[in-house]
Amino acid sequence: MRSAETLPHFAADYLAWRHEVQPTAATFDGVHVHDDLLEDFSRASIDRQIRDLNGFARRLASMSSDATLAERADHSALMANAQARLHELEVIRTWERDPQLYADTLATSLAAQAIFTYAPAAERARRLLSKLRQVAGVLDAARTNVREPAGIFIKTAAETLRGVVSFLNRDLPRALREVDDLSLLADLDDASTVAKTAIERYVRDLEEEQAPKAKATFRIGKDKIEHKLKLEDGVTLDTDALLRIAFLTFSLMLFFPVLFVYQYPQVLAILNLAVSSFTMAHGLTVLTTITLYLVACDPLPPCQGKVREWLGALVPARPSPTAVPEDQG
Repeated sequence: MRSAETLPHFAADYLAWRHEVQPTAATFDGVHVHDDLLEDFSRASIDRQIRDLNGFARRLASMSSDATLAERADHSALMANAQARLHELEVIRTWERDPQLYADTLATSLAAQAIFTYAPAAERARRLLSKLRQVAGVLDAARTNVREPAGIFIKTAAETLRGVVSFLNRDLPRALREVDDLSLLADLDDASTVAKTAIERYVRDLEEEQAPKAKATFRIGKDKIEHKLKLEDGVTLDTDALLRIAFLTFSLMLFFPVLFVYQYPQVLAILNLAVSSFTMAHGLTVLTTITLYLVACDPLPPCQGKVREWLGALVPARPSPTAVPEDQG
């Protein structure tokens, strides 16, 4: 049964929901209704988001197909967005694999209130105060959710969280220097101290408890990343093709330094660089690129091993040794 709901009504409802569950993204969209909140990463909230997204997908699917070309394009974009978010929560599960998700959320959400002067400093300070009081809860959710993170994830999360502490110590007071409410400043100082303590404790947990036993991989798998790219970015090429395109693009870029030096040879003199040094350095770059291609791209379909076969054909085959007859005498 087709629904009578219009696409503009659905889009407004869906965006309002997205801004509510992702207040940091809402800030960057210019929506400041939820600026006093951090994301809720509790398992109950994640399960609720999955239910809501499935509901939005059903509403979209039930809409009338009698629409203009522009409306059909918007319909497809909205459906892909909802499915991409579902894929992230149910399949990729970054919230369960990567502590950097929580660290980056804290860093971005707190910094946004200091960077964007959309409101008076005192108002933004009150919203920052509310966020700082929620920091410990976000990190508690990280402890509960994240299971066996990869070592590189632990490293990046710890570095990001140390950056948040540095931001609270140095940059935040500068950003709020116009605030003259002593009571508000005292509350901010107290909340900042509690937040920094929670962050430093979580960093210790990551580095002393999680890092020594980290064995998980950062990889999510070819099929998952291809589906993710299709839903989030509309990329329908497989990862093998994307890798080949990247190497081809990089290979083409390697010609530009040569053309530039050929056109402006005086650059080498200005840089006090001999032609032989430039040739050697650039030659090593080209050789490295070729080696990486052979290792990473050449074995991939649809033209597996063509470069290796071509290189092998250039090398003359060794003549097989002739058997020497035994002396019959």
